[in-house]
Amino acid sequence: MMRSKYDTEEMISAMQLLKDVAGTKFYPGFASSHSDPENRIENIKKAIKRIRR
Repeated sequence: MMRSKYDTEEMISAMQLLKDVAGTKFYPGFASSHSDPENRIENIKKAIKRIRR
C-alpha cells in the first residue's frame, strides 16, 4: 500500500467502520472465519509501525 501511495492509516478507519457496522456480533477468533476488527486494527498498527522503521 505504501509503495502505491495509499494512506495506510485509512486501513484502520476501514476496520473501525466494519467494527461499528457489525456491533458485537463476533465469535472468538478460533471459531470465526474473520478475526475481530479490533484484532485487525491492532495488527495493522503493528505492521505500519514495523514497515515505517
